[in-house]
Amino acid sequence: MRKFVISERIKLCLLFFVVTSSLVLTGCGGSSSGTTYGITGSWLVYNTVTGTPGVQEPALFSFIQSDTSISGVTQQGQTFLGIINDVSITFAWTASDRSVTTYVGTLGSDAIMSGTWSDSNGTSGTWSAILQTTTQTTPASVVGSWNINYYTTSGTLVEGPLLITFTQSRTNLSGTTSLSGQLTTVTGNVSYVSILFYWTGSDGISNMFIGTVGAVGTGTMSGTWMSTSGKSGTWTATLVS
Repeated sequence: MRKFVISERIKLCLLFFVVTSSLVLTGCGGSSSGTTYGITGSWLVYNTVTGTPGVQEPALFSFIQSDTSISGVTQQGQTFLGIINDVSITFAWTASDRSVTTYVGTLGSDAIMSGTWSDSNGTSGTWSAILQTTTQTTPASVVGSWNINYYTTSGTLVEGPLLITFTQSRTNLSGTTSLSGQLTTVTGNVSYVSILFYWTGSDGISNMFIGTVGAVGTGTMSGTWMSTSGKSGTWTATLVS
């Protein structure tokens, strides 16, 4: 039993070395603003799987940060290790079947992050995460009807104004919108300044939106979005009622 524990520690250390080396080499070629965002806490992580319709139920990941190094535990109890370099994040773990899962992404300035993931079995997808609000922090309120416009990375309007009506219970969001004449469910979470929501259309394509809620009274939100079809861009929203 002791031999098994030691071997698992060695594997995690080697995994951390690979992740660290990868980010250090990547960062050598460009400039860095020197900004490191703190991510210690519990995050709700939403995953999509390439080739599979929809978005998986959110999983709770616990992160601990020490300078640029991070460690933590997935909802399934796997221990992961990783590193933060400026606004980039990479972390990975070894599953019981010895497959390695790696998450690579970008940290937002307001308790959100997103990116892509893959495992050594050949499965991959996208992920988005939002920091869970603590009991001492009141989450932003987005209850009501919002007109949302979302654009490609080049600025071309994809759709909008699209009316979405949100209801909210603490940090949990639910809502509805109409896509091609069909009532579609919207699901997500909100933190003290951040929001994450998504819907899956009748074609099986999911659109994930992450962003920042404007100050109280402004009735605005904005951020970035990405689709399981491979599209991505920016979005803005204004409160209608």
